[in-house]
Amino acid sequence: MEDDAFSQSAIWEEFTKAGFSSKDFGRENIFSYPLIDSTNTELLRRIEKDGPSKEKILVAAEEQSAGRGRVKRTFYSPKKSGVYFSIALVPETEDFNPALYTASAAVAICRAVEALCRTKTQIKWVNDIFINGKKISGILAEGHVSPATGKIDALVIGIGINISSEGLPAALRASAAGITDGSEASFTRAKLVAYCTGQLLRILDTKEDIIEEYRRRSMLIGSTVTVTPLAGSTRSSYSATVTGISGSAGLLVKKSDGTEAELHSGEVTLHNG
Repeated sequence: MEDDAFSQSAIWEEFTKAGFSSKDFGRENIFSYPLIDSTNTELLRRIEKDGPSKEKILVAAEEQSAGRGRVKRTFYSPKKSGVYFSIALVPETEDFNPALYTASAAVAICRAVEALCRTKTQIKWVNDIFINGKKISGILAEGHVSPATGKIDALVIGIGINISSEGLPAALRASAAGITDGSEASFTRAKLVAYCTGQLLRILDTKEDIIEEYRRRSMLIGSTVTVTPLAGSTRSSYSATVTGISGSAGLLVKKSDGTEAELHSGEVTLHNG
């Protein structure tokens, strides 16, 4: 990892140097911090205060003091070990599918990491990225609900990426890794944020259908998993075989009794071996 000035100008320079561009997104829409409680929380605060912006907003940080994942889990976000950023946008339709935005972010991260590190990435449904069987990134998409309509009027997509596993606690290193572990890849944090953001905005702007690529990158298809319908609770868990990914980014599974299901929530645990 190169030393870098993690700043608005550095991120924007890498974004444009790589040939990325996006409607309703410019240098003035980038905000960077050395330390923040949570990039998702910061964007939700901004939306609550000022209302949804027609422009896309990026908030990035070198460290989070209160990073979080799904079902209110803590997302360990130490300085120098990773990078953490969130993008706020307004979905084009009221009946949008949040899972497709998460899937788009997953594909964008894979493309960016592979371009910078020359390593193979895989996606674990619904929101994790893996390298060599270890998690290197997580995604948390959250909607802001309009008090007036009761509907989601803005979406925040949060991304955390481990750059190195050196700063991770020993308990986490058993299941997590950094994208530069065992690699000679050299790039700045600003470049990593710029590449991930650029890839995601390109997918969204062009309305690219990424489901086939998401399927190809899946580490679950054909595997036996434990399905937990209610994330965070082991009640009603069952074993199933993953048969595919639906066009709406749902996980297709076949239960031991032969019945099939399409999952749009919950969690799955990959069986060892």
